[in-house]
Amino acid sequence: MADKRNDEEKADPNENDKCIGNNKDEEKKRKSWKEFCVANMKVLLVIISLCVLLFIVFVVMLVFAVKLKRLQEPGPSRCLNSGCLKVAADAIARMDTSYDPCTNFWAYSCGNWIKTHNLTDDKGSRKVEDVMRDHIFHQLRYLIDLVPSSGNERTPEWKVKRFFTSCMKTVDIEYSSFNNFKNKVNELGGWNIIPDTWSLQRWDVDKLVERLHKNYGIDAFFKISVDIDDINPQIVIIKMEPAGLGLPDPSYYQQSNLEQIIKAYKDLMQGMAKEYGATPEHAKQFSEDTFQFEKRMAKIMPSVELLLNPEESYKKMTVDTLKSLAPKIKWLDLLQAYFPFAEISVDTEVAIVHPQYFRDLSDLLIAKGIEEINNYLMWRLLSHYADHLPSRFRNLKNKFRRFLEGVEDQDVPFEERWHFCIRQTNRYLGLALGSMYVKKYFSPALKLQGRTVVNAIKDTFVEEMGDISWLDATSQKVAKEKILSSPVLIGYPDLILNENDMIDYHVELVVQTEYLENIFAGEYFLREKKKDLLISSPDPEHSWTLIPQSVDAVYKYSGNQLIVPAGLLTSYLLEAEKPLAWRYGALGTKTAKQMLRAFDEKGIHYKTNGQLESWMTNSSLKAYKDKIDCLEDHISTMSYENVKINSEWLGGKALTDIGSVKLAYQAYRRQVTDNTLLFPGVGNSDSLFFISYAQSMCELVKMKKVENLKNVLHSVPNKIRVMTTLQQLPEFSKTFGCDTGSEMNLRNTCPVW
Repeated sequence: MADKRNDEEKADPNENDKCIGNNKDEEKKRKSWKEFCVANMKVLLVIISLCVLLFIVFVVMLVFAVKLKRLQEPGPSRCLNSGCLKVAADAIARMDTSYDPCTNFWAYSCGNWIKTHNLTDDKGSRKVEDVMRDHIFHQLRYLIDLVPSSGNERTPEWKVKRFFTSCMKTVDIEYSSFNNFKNKVNELGGWNIIPDTWSLQRWDVDKLVERLHKNYGIDAFFKISVDIDDINPQIVIIKMEPAGLGLPDPSYYQQSNLEQIIKAYKDLMQGMAKEYGATPEHAKQFSEDTFQFEKRMAKIMPSVELLLNPEESYKKMTVDTLKSLAPKIKWLDLLQAYFPFAEISVDTEVAIVHPQYFRDLSDLLIAKGIEEINNYLMWRLLSHYADHLPSRFRNLKNKFRRFLEGVEDQDVPFEERWHFCIRQTNRYLGLALGSMYVKKYFSPALKLQGRTVVNAIKDTFVEEMGDISWLDATSQKVAKEKILSSPVLIGYPDLILNENDMIDYHVELVVQTEYLENIFAGEYFLREKKKDLLISSPDPEHSWTLIPQSVDAVYKYSGNQLIVPAGLLTSYLLEAEKPLAWRYGALGTKTAKQMLRAFDEKGIHYKTNGQLESWMTNSSLKAYKDKIDCLEDHISTMSYENVKINSEWLGGKALTDIGSVKLAYQAYRRQVTDNTLLFPGVGNSDSLFFISYAQSMCELVKMKKVENLKNVLHSVPNKIRVMTTLQQLPEFSKTFGCDTGSEMNLRNTCPVW
């Protein structure tokens, strides 16, 4: 039995041994799997990395596909042609993008222009128009240099050359001009501050006034001109208006806070008198007496309010009636001498601006002594010609100019000599210089482009701005007719391109080698042109009151006429490659500004054909004045570098400023189908329009000049004009996304257009 059991144990192992064997097998399997995992870990990591990478690639491709689809959809395009790139680069060069356009659009648009255009030592301000004018002056000097000195003496070009050359000969001027001038004074009866040259018995005040006006271009007591008649624009008429003060505005004489300016003016008079030959005592007494005489004249000058209402101030009367109004002056003798061959008689009608002034002037002359009148008239003569005399006189005059400009250093030269001589040549030979300028720099294409802009603005006013809130239906109809019927003179008068016409036009001007004699000849020539206009039938060519090389457009109330000269059109404002947004923002706003003067405080008194007659209904006039008051209230809250702005009489100017930008903007938008066109670094077309407007107004101003002028000349720095204008235009706020309540998107505005 025992053997049998042993055999069974050998043949069939026990259960414990089986368990031990199984455990060893499982452990072996686990060990093998672990070894397998360890051995293949690198492969697994590579597989996982590839999966992640594939996922990233998938996401990138998905994003790219979405963007590609968006790029294929319509959207803002970028203007990258040469014209767009140039205008964008020019605009960016003037901008300072560190400023927020919704906080200070002036600094945003003009910041770098201001930094890169330093004021010259002799000026208290500098603006874009000054830069444009300087550029044209350099062009004019170049053209003068090209004219041979030995040319045909009958041609205007030769006269221009000789006149300019005589002006540049400062050594000759130092040597001979003063003695020549003193001889003229003695011929006129002398000056009582130099006793040896003056005799009370032989001094004739009537003859002196006559000769000063006729031969020397002096506006003694009043100004004489020939222009379109305000009451009947189909004819020309002799006009006389108050004039003859030495300070820039009558209010200077009354302002108690302008003692320094008054002192500077008295110093000028006293210094001039001493240089002329008066003793210090006589010179001091002369300056005091003459200032008081001018102060009395200033008191009888018409107010700004009256001058802005020509229906009250503009009166036509016969010479005989004028004699009854102001008997002290011999009007018939004066006008017959001034306009020979014009057949002036007691029945000739003349236009008088502010008749009360002439009545009061006559009373003043009766009350004043001969010595005071002599001092005043001789002072007007010396002051007028001081620029053409030796440097000791010029320096005194320029020192006073620098004072008004706010220039601290009173001894710096006021102006380069060549620049001064171009100005003087422009004054007396402006059309001759203009002919040379137009032939060299002005093309028919520019004239066409200018007319295109003006016509677009006129059409836009009629079609887009018809519903003006302050005009009722009757007044709106007249307003549209007034704009549509306004004659527009573009570029230059045609006569300047005809050589024979130009020779005939300048035949009375005799140019010599001595500069002062040329100035006397120039004044005689200007008077001859007035006489020619008076005795000739009205001609559109005579409507040109601007020389072609001027950079300022002008609106004439009488005749309802707009003049846009070549100098403005040849500036950077209308370069052929400039986009429409730029042209309308710069040139368009300037021409629209002048056009809308038809609706300023003075323009509302002239009808469709420029005839002096109110056309607004009473309800429209009241609404208009309410808008003006609103704008003046707004401007009164503004300041320029902590100098408060005097807003009196600025409402009408602000109204036309706002209207001009809105009108030019609408004219531009009517011609641009896609205003989303992007200009690199600038924004879309609308942004460029507003930037170009602001940059056409860029200006530097000395604080002293702002302080000197703030209470007297009824004008403000361009910064205030730009900010005020754009604050009133929702189109601007929409373009730049300005939040309501921001500096450029005010909550309370004065909607006027």
